[in-house]
Amino acid sequence: MINKFINIVPKVELHIHLEGTIDNNIIQKMGGTIITSSNPFNIFNNNIQILCNNFYNNINILLLETFKNRLTQNIFYTQYHYSALKIMQLTTLNVQQQFDIIINCINNIKKNSIYQYIYIDFILDIPRGNAYIIYPYFKNGDYFNEIITLINNENKEYNKYIRGVGIGGRDENNTIEHYKIEFDKILKQNIPIIPHAGEFGPTHVTCNSIKIALQYSNRLGHGVRILECTDITKKPVLDISITSNLIFINDVKYTKNTHPIKDLIKKDYPITLSTDDPGLLYRLDDPQKNIDLLYEYNLLIDILGTSYSIPNKFKIITKIILNGIDNINNYTNKNNIFNFLLNIKNQKIIEVVLLYKEYINNIYISTPTHFIDSNEFNNLLIFFDCDLFVADNYFKNKYKKYKSKYETLKKET
Repeated sequence: MINKFINIVPKVELHIHLEGTIDNNIIQKMGGTIITSSNPFNIFNNNIQILCNNFYNNINILLLETFKNRLTQNIFYTQYHYSALKIMQLTTLNVQQQFDIIINCINNIKKNSIYQYIYIDFILDIPRGNAYIIYPYFKNGDYFNEIITLINNENKEYNKYIRGVGIGGRDENNTIEHYKIEFDKILKQNIPIIPHAGEFGPTHVTCNSIKIALQYSNRLGHGVRILECTDITKKPVLDISITSNLIFINDVKYTKNTHPIKDLIKKDYPITLSTDDPGLLYRLDDPQKNIDLLYEYNLLIDILGTSYSIPNKFKIITKIILNGIDNINNYTNKNNIFNFLLNIKNQKIIEVVLLYKEYINNIYISTPTHFIDSNEFNNLLIFFDCDLFVADNYFKNKYKKYKSKYETLKKET
């Protein structure tokens, strides 16, 4: 039952690299050559080179596959990390030229009504420490200036899709302080910074990276090792990617049983769940298949094991989903979520219903024009395909009550 719930409930994904979604199927559609390597980053570099060989054509292929994937998994909002600097190096297209192509592709894809309520946007990543050396365009602040100009442009399409700046790479490869002047400038423009931190290096290195990152953001890409940092009391939002942590982090070699996600949940850290680089990562139970977000949620259920009751697993999964919704930093998309949920009666969907409140913590539901906070509208989550739950004895007596409440809410809005 809980697996079916994971499949059908509307989800968001906040930490996934667009170039890291390129799998062998997409490489073939781009006409590229598939390579094998024990080092996933060699595959990543090969794939991004193929993407850039014919950027206009291949980004359209990638984005179309992206929308298909989101629809299949019921992921209605995704925030992609995007290597605009790397693309610039390989194509000579600046950020505006890249997004002119990207936005045109997205607009064409969304002409198909089945993608109407799939929303995506982008965090533009820079590498730690060495961008000044690798990217001449970076030296005089041109990169950050272009981002600020685009976000403040009268053409609201740029602002709709470019939602912030990120920083990636190993924690020990210098720190965010290296970009202090540029990041301070970004923050003064109210542009979010979503840094990677808390993955790599000895404990003192990764903890120092987290401390500096928290000066700029209350949300971290990964941050999975924060419990090693005994002097950090702040609880930022952590975009956790379980399989990525198991494969990529070598400094502290996690297994499925030792991954700290259970401890983070027990200590009430606000976590979200993502895939990071699903085109490069494979399932633990089937190395021939790439991971996806559904797999990551089911992997979490497996990690929680029998020590958690089914109701508590429902509560944990729902809370993680709601943490994701709460941390959508794109208000254009956030205002459309309620409208999306009310209009999702299509294809295999039976109807939108309200789930029994005992399993739910804090959802932001209001009219399409503004969101109210969870204290004003307590313990409700809109999701779909009620038959799975109506058929269950635990929900039978509650269904009529909540259906009535839903119909009243729908009329009011």
